Order: sequence, then structure tokens, then C-alpha cells
Amino acid sequence: MMLGGIVMSMEFTINEIKQCYNFAKAMVGNHNPDMIMVRKDWEIFRDDIRGKLGEIAVRRYIEKEIPNAIINTNIDFNVTPRGSWDITDLVVNNKYLSVKAIRGHSEFLLIETKRYDENGNYKYSNNDGNNVKLDYYVLTRIGIEPEITKSAFAMHDFETFINEAWSGSLKKEVIRRFTLEVLGGISHENFWINKTFAPKGIKCSVPNLRAITNNTLIENLPQKLRGNEKRNEILQQDNYVISGESSKRQFCKLEEILS
Repeated sequence: MMLGGIVMSMEFTINEIKQCYNFAKAMVGNHNPDMIMVRKDWEIFRDDIRGKLGEIAVRRYIEKEIPNAIINTNIDFNVTPRGSWDITDLVVNNKYLSVKAIRGHSEFLLIETKRYDENGNYKYSNNDGNNVKLDYYVLTRIGIEPEITKSAFAMHDFETFINEAWSGSLKKEVIRRFTLEVLGGISHENFWINKTFAPKGIKCSVPNLRAITNNTLIENLPQKLRGNEKRNEILQQDNYVISGESSKRQFCKLEEILS
């Protein structure tokens, strides 16, 4: 799937991955109450690594493809206490960007409804006490192979983590691979206009989310999980969702939104 962006040919450096690893380890226990789903520590660790890698990917894209852009802020690796919120992900050309990192095969931007008031404004304040400023969401896709699991979280040093041994009959040492795409940006205004509603309790699958973004009646969607399905396969909070695939006209290259 290609939206407004391009597949970047560059790779993350070991130092960049290590910085994200150390940040994610430190954030366990300091993370705000979960609004998407109740997550275990290893899932918070996995998602925080992916999220920070997404911010790095966007910064690297801007530096490479938009060299005249003025990056007003650095990526924030500070560990804030529970209950605090980051002021922003990136500010570029005085535009406030919220970077969203999704998995390697995903296509959806999901944001919990409880973050917003009825006018689409964020309900909470930043660490500085001011209201959240947000101009654009930037969608990135971060592939991690092998994917981070509970066993990876239990590893107590970065070298073991990055060189995780695959178990099985053909056990082999592999270097964990990270791939990145910057898919494009969408203004908060366009997101708010084009969003659809995804209710908690549905199976959080690609067919369900595609049906919702295509305005299929919610009543026609499967609402319950079968006994063999996992906790993290259901949507545990109401969300607003927009599909990158069906909303290509709304997503655009960062060169356009930062001009």
C-alpha cells in the first residue's frame, strides 16, 4: 500500500534502536492508563519502541527529503511520570505533528474517542499546562522481525535483544530487523471530517475495520469473540478510525503539508 509517502531505503542505526529500547524499558510502570486496551508490560515495551522508531523515521524523512524544513523540536526521550503527557512528537515549520506508528501489515489510523470533546479538541493538557496543539497526524509503518514478544521483553540487555535466538528445530541466531515507511500525513481537520466510529467489543481485524471505514452497518459486523480468540484481538475502547487505503486523497506527502 502506498499513500502519500515513499518506502525509505535507509535503515535505523543500532544507536537509534538502542535509544528506543532504553526508553521503552524505562517507560514501563510510568505509562499512562491505557485507552486502547489493557496492556501487559511487555506489550507497552513493544509499542513504545515502535512509537519512538516512528518519530525517528519521520525526522529522518524530513531531513532527507525536505532539507530546507526547519525542525523546531527534538525527539523527546525523557521518561515522564504517570499522568503526564508529552507536549508534542515533532514541530516542523511551526506545525505540530502527531506521529502514529502502526505494524508492518496494518493500514488503519485508530484514535480513542475519549481523547476528544464533541468539537474534536483534545480533552487533556500538555505537561506545560497548555492545551494540546495538533495540526497533522503522520502515519508510519514500522516492521519488526521477529516481532517483539514477552520473551524479548524479559531479555535484560540490548545485545541479547537485538540478536534474539529463534527457537525451534532449526534454532539459529538472527539480527532483529527493523523496516520503516513514512506513509503520509493527514490534517486533524480532515481526520475529524472523514473518521468513522469503531465500537469497543468488536474483533479488531482488517475485514472488520475495512467494513467500518466503508460505512458497513455496525449491526452486520461480528461483535463477539470465539473461545479460541485472544484478548488483544478485540477493541477494548471506542475508537475513531480512518483507513489509509480508502482515504488516499486525504493523506499527502510531508513535502505538501510542511510547505
